[in-house]
Amino acid sequence: MKRKLTEEEYKIIIERACKEVIENLDTEEDKEDYKTIMEEITEKLLETMDWDPKDVINYVVKDYIEQITAIAKLSPGLETGLIDTKYGITFNTIIGKTSDIENAEDISEDTVFDVSSMTKFFTSVLLLKEAEEGKIDLNKKFSEYSKVLEKMDESIIKALKFGTTVRTDELVAKDGLSKEERLKALLSAHTLPGKAFEYNDIQYMLVPFLFSDDAEEATEIYLKKFYSLYKGIGLSQTGYSTINMSGGNVTVKYDENGNEKHLGLEIFDPKAHKVETEIGLVPTHAGVTSSIIDLEKLFIEIENGLLNEESIKSLITTITNNNIYLLDENNEALLNSKGEKIKVNHAMGVFPHVGDVRICDIADGPSKDAFVIAGSTGSWFTFDKSNGLAYGYLPNIRSGLYPREIDVDYPYGTEGDEIPFGKNIVHLGSAAYNKGSMEDGKLERGEGKPNMPFTTETNHFKRQQFEIIIKLRIAKLSEIVKAHIENDDKEYEKICEIIEKAFNNKKYQKIDKKEKNKSFIKI
Repeated sequence: MKRKLTEEEYKIIIERACKEVIENLDTEEDKEDYKTIMEEITEKLLETMDWDPKDVINYVVKDYIEQITAIAKLSPGLETGLIDTKYGITFNTIIGKTSDIENAEDISEDTVFDVSSMTKFFTSVLLLKEAEEGKIDLNKKFSEYSKVLEKMDESIIKALKFGTTVRTDELVAKDGLSKEERLKALLSAHTLPGKAFEYNDIQYMLVPFLFSDDAEEATEIYLKKFYSLYKGIGLSQTGYSTINMSGGNVTVKYDENGNEKHLGLEIFDPKAHKVETEIGLVPTHAGVTSSIIDLEKLFIEIENGLLNEESIKSLITTITNNNIYLLDENNEALLNSKGEKIKVNHAMGVFPHVGDVRICDIADGPSKDAFVIAGSTGSWFTFDKSNGLAYGYLPNIRSGLYPREIDVDYPYGTEGDEIPFGKNIVHLGSAAYNKGSMEDGKLERGEGKPNMPFTTETNHFKRQQFEIIIKLRIAKLSEIVKAHIENDDKEYEKICEIIEKAFNNKKYQKIDKKEKNKSFIKI
């Protein structure tokens, strides 16, 4: 060792690391807002000055793990992911069970989650790749590619970005319809100004018909394209799946070549289920299952040029046809800390829930070019190329009795539970904003069986994920500089290898509830 740093010297290193990380951050937010983050990480790192890098990380993420543990009380299971390609940091966690069914298995690295409306993003990327390769023109109308969609007199790209209102003569998911009647209802899709159609998924349901006018043949063609693209870029856990309710596991169903038709699988979105099982058409608006690791792989591929810049820009969709600003439950524009309206950037194909405006869909912090994908299960993933980072979570909210719903008596969390990040862990009511309580940072049950219990409960956590990446960046940079000053070249190289391994563990870190007061992470 060359020499041991004093605490004052190490504090200067940490402060310089804070300044470098914050100044290099591409964000519209006032840099002054990061003072609290800098103070917190400085205090933590000074306490861990002589610790092993792995122990440093465990201490830095201690509060973050507590938040994940609190959120997991609302669900049988949850996985989270952070990936930072600029600083070489990966931090993923898993916690809980695959279901609330008795003797359900623990979530593992092999567990995949229903991503619900995030499916639209996978569909969108596939179509954009087709367009880049000259196989399809997204500026053309649906009717120009399909005889059975003659009433869809609107461009594909505009419809898929919810830039037009799509209606059908009959509700596609209506009970009691025969296969022929349901198919007829779907193919009656047409554009019409005025009140938005009840289901904003119809335009995505029509995507396979761009490849064939026959539902089963269209499904086969679409799935071959789907698996060719996503298996080709290494997404080994992504596919159309079925739910084994007896054990609560999600089992991916496809062969190596992706040739299976995937008809008759159990997709629990009511529209997807009826479209697939009764029409024989793969649902391209819902039904895909994936994992945090695969979403991180997809981010890296997009960052490395899977789509060109023009395609990436075309992913952005606004929350409604006429409004580009984030609204609260009273349809009033939310304002940021500067008193400005907050512009909404949704990934193309993200379904904005009509009637349940989703507050804080995008947390302050990411770059103005960042976009998100989200699903009705509460799944969330942010793509931020400018900052070289991505983060999100996939909850398993399926109980043994209610697909995509949890009974108010489910055993996860108790009324009045404390939550470490303050307020807005909210109600579990059947209406997203009408029942339950948001007061005093307590969990208070509403009535009914919610199908979106995470859409507001986890809003604060989105910000926390962004902040923990910043803290980990500062921690890693400080550790490297300290190692360089204190050690000769040979020893420095060895320590850098240890630091890289500690900050970029490719495997999940499993949260152990029983030992959470002693060791927050089991590596």
